[in-house]
Amino acid sequence: MKEEIPYKKLIRLAVITSPFFGILGAVPAFAFNEAGYARILNSFAAVVALSFIFWGINILLLRIAGGQQQKWRTAVRYIISAVCCTVVVLLFFEYFFRNNKPPIPENIQKLIALQVPQPGNTRRYLMPAIQALSINIISLVLIELMLLRSRKEKIETENAQLRLANLEARHSQLKQQLHPHFLFNSLNTLKVLIRKTPGQAEDYLIRLADLLRFSIYANNEEKVHVATEIERCALYLDMQQVRFGNALAYQIDIPENILQQGLLPVYSIQLLAENAIKHNLLTPQEPLRIRITGDENSGHITVSNNLQPRLTAENGNGLGLSNLAERYRLLGKPGLQITRGNGEFLVTLQLLNDEYRNN
Repeated sequence: MKEEIPYKKLIRLAVITSPFFGILGAVPAFAFNEAGYARILNSFAAVVALSFIFWGINILLLRIAGGQQQKWRTAVRYIISAVCCTVVVLLFFEYFFRNNKPPIPENIQKLIALQVPQPGNTRRYLMPAIQALSINIISLVLIELMLLRSRKEKIETENAQLRLANLEARHSQLKQQLHPHFLFNSLNTLKVLIRKTPGQAEDYLIRLADLLRFSIYANNEEKVHVATEIERCALYLDMQQVRFGNALAYQIDIPENILQQGLLPVYSIQLLAENAIKHNLLTPQEPLRIRITGDENSGHITVSNNLQPRLTAENGNGLGLSNLAERYRLLGKPGLQITRGNGEFLVTLQLLNDEYRNN
């Protein structure tokens, strides 16, 4: 299975870590007074250069492997990497000692085993090989950690996309269940109005057409302006007032700035108004009062209603508030704030645009 390789991140990691390898390579020289600053700088530069070469070899091998995740391919890549890096460092030190033979103090020779031996002596290859393998192993570990992180981010992105697709499917299902029920009630109301008050029936039919037209065009939208959402919700509540009469009252109080610039998930406010009507008793003696308010300072819109629960609530599938909360979460905004108490039920929505973002 192939995966995308984050080459830019790997190169950036190589640039960051190579100087640290150089510092570690120059540390032994500090332990001896005989080692001058020139030797320290040379050691630092040599290790940094070798580290870059090791990173380049490993990134090239990763590219040749094509991001394949099979264990045997990874093992072969590790072996080739170790051999290549060891050969490079041995050639480097061989060239260094043949062409640049600086005086090396005896105590340093004994410590790092880099004295120039007689032909046939292989001790001088031991320390360079160990250093090469150590730096290369660290580079390989960092590469695998970077690949692991990249895979994790990819999986999280795919999961988020799947959750969003599932949410959209659930949202479409919710709309398909709500709209026929609302349309059935509206047609029954329209039939009564045609018989009793034809003029009011015509006005009611115009509002119903506007509401259905908006629903058709909003099916593919995720966010809408507050003004659009409020206009559609007001149409819905006006039609419900015709149906319930004095048993339903509503009030909208939102600053003009929020209306024009604020954004909300589509159907959010109407959904809350529908829930209030669905789960509460509506009588002329105890009308249901729905209030929609906006706070320009906090960037919130609150939908509240007085609590007078039905003894037997209308059938529902429980997707309403949970669906809306999940949509907010996938949009990177805080969840809904739901408050119940003092005879009121309140749901607070966060505006989606940056101007009204919480600090």
